[in-house]
Amino acid sequence: MLNVIERLRETRAVDFSMDQTMHMGLGYEWAKVIARHRQLKAIAAIDIADFMENFDDSDEDREALLNTLNCAVNRLPTRESAMDLAKRINGYPGQTPSLPAILGFIEGAQKLWEEVADKI
Repeated sequence: MLNVIERLRETRAVDFSMDQTMHMGLGYEWAKVIARHRQLKAIAAIDIADFMENFDDSDEDREALLNTLNCAVNRLPTRESAMDLAKRINGYPGQTPSLPAILGFIEGAQKLWEEVADKI
């Protein structure tokens, strides 16, 4: 049984990493093509490392991170704007994105900001 548990832990870690990496590309492209200056500046201030220290991939954690991102992206964040953002990350409406998807999206936008911030 320990072999099964180890294997499942490993596959969970691989899936997390793959999902995060894929969504980094989405966040980077969104930042490159759609995002406004104030949005990227606000997203750059999100401290992912601090969040990661205490996360457990619960619904509450995912909602909290999506809410943080929603506040950075929208001047007047609402439940509807959060769902629009979730749709942009997921590709479909009605479901909160996974934690690695939200993290990846944020990291992708932060990466673009790091590349251009000192040139603006």
